[in-house]
Amino acid sequence: TTMGSFKRVQSSGVPLIEAQVGALALDQFKREDFEADAFIVSVLPEDQGNEEEWDAGSLLKALKGRCDEVERLQKEAERKGRLAREEAARLGREHRECVGIVRGEAEQALVEVQVLEERVSAVGSKAVTIGQRIDKVDRQRRRAYEAKQAIAVYDDLRSDDKNTRSAAIASLLPTASNTSHADDSVAEMDRDGG
Repeated sequence: TTMGSFKRVQSSGVPLIEAQVGALALDQFKREDFEADAFIVSVLPEDQGNEEEWDAGSLLKALKGRCDEVERLQKEAERKGRLAREEAARLGREHRECVGIVRGEAEQALVEVQVLEERVSAVGSKAVTIGQRIDKVDRQRRRAYEAKQAIAVYDDLRSDDKNTRSAAIASLLPTASNTSHADDSVAEMDRDGG
């Protein structure tokens, strides 16, 4: 049935009243140009301006319907806010978990780099130690070779053979062209201790 500009509709045993402006939506209240007075005028039936046709009952029912819609919208806004907070909390937890995982992996990588640096340092130290030992062994080898040569020269100097002694003395002189001086030295030795 029609009551002024309102229609009564039966839906699952509950009467609903819809104004000609249509159903309310949350977006209507979000607009920056929303004015409460304009909203109230928009929900009033157009024929209520005539005092003779003024029906307070239908107007109260229409306002109650609109209040119910506002309450529904408020609950919907609260539900969406709650869902948004829950989603923000979930995203925050996921972010913290990801940061924790990345932090743990970074710390593990740093530990592994430190271990690697320590190993490289240990290898470097061993290489230096080995190099020092090789240098020491090389010096000892050179000394042994020089000692062997000195013993050979000494043996040659004590030889009974004049040529062997001359060669030994020549090997001690700075230049090999002094062989005649070596021969003279051998002759002097023969005379002195001979």
